[in-house]
Amino acid sequence: MTKDDIRKEMKRARREITDREKKSLAAARALLSTSEYRSAESVMLYCPLGSEVDTAYIADAARADGKKVLYPVTDEASGVITPILVDKDTEFERGGFGIKEPLGEVYNGDIDLVVVPGVAFDREGGRLGFGKGCYDGFLNKISTFKVGLCYDIQLIEKLPSEEHDVRMDMIVTENEVIRIKKNA
Repeated sequence: MTKDDIRKEMKRARREITDREKKSLAAARALLSTSEYRSAESVMLYCPLGSEVDTAYIADAARADGKKVLYPVTDEASGVITPILVDKDTEFERGGFGIKEPLGEVYNGDIDLVVVPGVAFDREGGRLGFGKGCYDGFLNKISTFKVGLCYDIQLIEKLPSEEHDVRMDMIVTENEVIRIKKNA
């Protein structure tokens, strides 16, 4: 299958999930139980687009845990992602690509953990996004722990991969946490 075929199939399968809220909450709780989350002082999340796993529960928990919570703003023309520090009162509006984005101050500090959306993932840390390369460009510029957050149905055996594709360090679904072994 081509990347476009996989995108089309995964988006369809994700839309057909009937208990999405329950599965999103289970995936969020699985992430919150990891040592990587617990040790992070700053966490970058995403606003879900369509039927993606919701991150609102993670944001609330991270704030309650005293962590810095960040969300991306993406320049639609360049694809450049800028992290924005948010709090419970931060306002959001539709931004590039129709995704909700925060109105707030640019964050220039370290980011300990980035929760990355994707259309599909594999068990080797491979990620298939929407094909614009925004997250790959962002993740290539920072040193951080990368977590792919998805539903079980978005896990496939092996994704086609290109040199610029950034691999995740961990994949979290509603049913499992997959830590990716790095080649030495």
